[in-house]
Amino acid sequence: MLDDDQPSIRPMERLERERLFFKKFEKIDLHFKKLEAMIHKNALQMQKILLQGGRIMQEEKKIEKGLKSIEKEEDKIITLERKRLDEELKTVERREKLIANQVKKLSDEESSIQELMLQRRDEDAWFVLVMHDCPHKHMDKNALLCDKTKKHCSFVNCPRKREVNKYIK
Repeated sequence: MLDDDQPSIRPMERLERERLFFKKFEKIDLHFKKLEAMIHKNALQMQKILLQGGRIMQEEKKIEKGLKSIEKEEDKIITLERKRLDEELKTVERREKLIANQVKKLSDEESSIQELMLQRRDEDAWFVLVMHDCPHKHMDKNALLCDKTKKHCSFVNCPRKREVNKYIK
């Protein structure tokens, strides 16, 4: 069917596909680890903020017990501290939202990669089917044509693509 002097497209070997597949997942895994580190860092910051808030509450109790002269100055400091803590809490919440969005994007990318891998597997199995035992193929001026469909031989046009599942299993 094919002449020896004509170059043919070679499908990716199983090891090459696995390397490509694992390389992509290693990148995704590395990104997930970075996100986990960011989440851990934000959790530590929130814990620090809560501890500072607890200290502020203890200071408020001391003020209420009888230190009227210091109470006014402490109230000013506490309100400033609360404002600062509220701003820090808002920034931490914004960071968490960004991290959640990044995790969602990564999971979407992972599912699209899996879909591409399944599609590539079907096309590779079809290629094996056509190259080895398809009685309907023939060469016509450097083009592989199908006798049944009278079109170029391709995965989309092939009448035998349903048989691909036999090669996959």
